Amino acid sequence: MKRNKEVILTKKQINKWYKKYNNNKMRQFINVISPYIKPYIGYFFYYIHFFFMIFSVLCLCLTNNILHLSSLLLIMALDVIFILTVHQCPLTILEKKYLGTSINHEIKETFQKAGINYKCNHIYESQLECVITMCSMISSKMFVLIFVEAIKLYL
Repeated sequence: MKRNKEVILTKKQINKWYKKYNNNKMRQFINVISPYIKPYIGYFFYYIHFFFMIFSVLCLCLTNNILHLSSLLLIMALDVIFILTVHQCPLTILEKKYLGTSINHEIKETFQKAGINYKCNHIYESQLECVITMCSMISSKMFVLIFVEAIKLYL
């Protein structure tokens, strides 16, 4: 029975491969352009996060369709799961990666500058509080709509 020899890479081989890898024309082009593109990618995630928050509130306020509200509740529940597992909203992580800051940090700083006593220094806790509040508002509206529909049928 023949044994396969394990491939053991020496430091010299790894350095040779790394130089060859970084001398690729596409890699050099990406390394030159990357600092200029990073802010655009960051602002893309920033605006996605902002519109996600605004449209969630608008959907809560403007729709009376139970299916729409339940799908919004499902999205919020998934966000709660992500926040609990990763300890931050995924969009916040991406904003921080590309911009160095996030919309949540800016909201917190705005509250502190406005004199609103907001002592929570952890973004994790404030995000979780916000999303759980939104979930409770959505479920409360769903219960009210179901109750109103039941009263209509009864009367």
